[in-house]
Amino acid sequence: LLKNQGRHRRIEVLLASSLLTGNERRELESLQSLGDPYDSSLFPDAHMSFKEQHNQAFCDLLKNQGRHRRIEVLLASSLLTGNERRELESLQSLGDPYDSSLFPDAHMSFKEQHNQAFCDLLKNQGR
Repeated sequence: LLKNQGRHRRIEVLLASSLLTGNERRELESLQSLGDPYDSSLFPDAHMSFKEQHNQAFCDLLKNQGRHRRIEVLLASSLLTGNERRELESLQSLGDPYDSSLFPDAHMSFKEQHNQAFCDLLKNQGR
């Protein structure tokens, strides 16, 4: 793992260089010929499962953000066609696009504190 990380870093350094000597060019070609320095077999299954879950959560987050934006656009339109009205109904029928399970615990803790601050502010305003 450490050897591959070192190889990966060296490839990055060589690629970032604007002028390579002949030796550096040959070194880069040699390092690249060894294949991808990220070898998933070096990680335990639990890590790969976490990585796959993280990737899926990120894809779900992007999908939900896109759905949320599309709902906003359709709601902001003053005149909807029949197709747009059906699309809006379909998107809204999927429920709230905000899925709190897609965020880490630290974010959820921050949101709770943020919401509590608003509640405290309203109490202090006599509402």
